[in-house]
Amino acid sequence: MTLATPSPRAPADERLSHLTPRQLERPSTSGALADELRRQILSGRIPAGSRLREAEIAEAFRVSRQSLRAALAELVHEGILRHAPNRGVWVPRLSADDIRDVYDMRGLIEGEAAARLARRPGAAIPVRSALGRLEQYATESDMPNLGGAHTAFHQALTDSARSPRLSRTFQLLRSECELSLIASHSSPGSVPTELAADHRELLDTILAGPPHAARRAIVAHLASGLRTALAAADDDGWRLPNSR
Repeated sequence: MTLATPSPRAPADERLSHLTPRQLERPSTSGALADELRRQILSGRIPAGSRLREAEIAEAFRVSRQSLRAALAELVHEGILRHAPNRGVWVPRLSADDIRDVYDMRGLIEGEAAARLARRPGAAIPVRSALGRLEQYATESDMPNLGGAHTAFHQALTDSARSPRLSRTFQLLRSECELSLIASHSSPGSVPTELAADHRELLDTILAGPPHAARRAIVAHLASGLRTALAAADDDGWRLPNSR
């Protein structure tokens, strides 16, 4: 007896029959609160080492404790916040070893992405768009948005490799990347327009190829960024804040 091969598609009258269409809700309070806290932390408005007290935040934003805890849990999962039982939630300080580890991983991920982009320069359109936003914020000296635009450029560079795994790995590191850059963006010697110019030169070098030169270019770029990040950061580690 020959077994029939099942059709990969369900009959038209059976597809999605289990779904009940309804009006989608607006973004949740916890999601909006997480977005705002993330923005303030990554812009440096809420500095490293700060303890986030539930009562204070709930009162300031006029949200329920339930929404607040959901927002904090999201940010802890992303790595933007740290939590310990009976000690609360705080913004971590990255140690020198933490920062080096983040940059080592970025070298592996972005080095491969740069080599692939050198082979397919036509994939650079989203990277050019991200560079344009970085240049805009740099020209305007818009420091609250500059950090995010900086990291978005490197995310776009990684995404240009068209590897879901490379993109996913960078996304896991993205919050720690931004945390490691906060101090360097706000340091006295930081010049936003020079940052943008460096990234334009980097992209031009990558697109000029060949792949091994593109890989070397991103490794050298990250080595320079690592030196800046280490010079600007306090080597305090992800320690627990003072409990008093």
